[in-house]
Amino acid sequence: MASARLSGIARRGSGVHVHTTRRNYKDKVYESHLLRRSYREDGKVKNETLANLSHLPSVTIEVIRESLAGKSHVVAGGEFEIERSLFHGHVAAIAAMANKLKLASLLGPESKERDIILALVIARVTSPSSKLATTRWWQDTTIACDFGVGDASTDDLYGAMDWILQRQGAIETQLARRHLTEGSQQGGTRLRDSAKGIGGWQATKPYQIPALVRI
Repeated sequence: MASARLSGIARRGSGVHVHTTRRNYKDKVYESHLLRRSYREDGKVKNETLANLSHLPSVTIEVIRESLAGKSHVVAGGEFEIERSLFHGHVAAIAAMANKLKLASLLGPESKERDIILALVIARVTSPSSKLATTRWWQDTTIACDFGVGDASTDDLYGAMDWILQRQGAIETQLARRHLTEGSQQGGTRLRDSAKGIGGWQATKPYQIPALVRI
C-alpha cells in the first residue's frame, strides 16, 4: 500500500518530505506542496523535487506528510470485520418519546428496577413477547447496553414489576396532576387498575389520560 511504502522511505533515512510554501497575492494566500528529497553532496545539503502535490486534496497531502514521518495508516474498513450488529432505530425512537414524556421520572427514582421497567415498556411497544423471550430479544438490540439490563433474569423482571406495583398510587397521582384539569378531577374521574394488573391503567370516565403500556 502507498502509505506503507512512504513510511518505508522515511525510515530508511532518505530525507523525503513534503515541503510547503505560501505566498500572498492580491489578498489571497497561495500554497504549493512539493515532494522533496534532501541529500548531501560535496558536504552541502541539496534538495531534489520528486513531485508537485499541489493538485491533490489537502487531506491526501496530510496523509502523505504523516506517512513520511513514520505514521501508519489503515484503509477504512480494511482491517475490520463486522461480526454482529444490533438493532437500534426503533428502540431509539421509542426511548426518545419516553424521554420526551418524562416517563423515567414518572416511574420513580433512579434504580435498577426503573431501568428494567423502562426497557420492558420499550420492548412491549416494539416487540411484544413473553418475559423470557423479551430478555433474549434485548440482546439483539441496543436496549441491553443503553439501560444496563443485559444480565437481567426473569426473576429480575418480576422483581421490577413488584417494585412498580408498589408505586402504582404515586404514579396515578402524578398522572392525574399532569393530565387532568381541576374540573375533571372534581367530576369524579379516577384511575383504576385493570384486571390484568400493573400497566393497564385507564380512566373510568371519558377524560383522556395517556395509558401506560401493559407489560
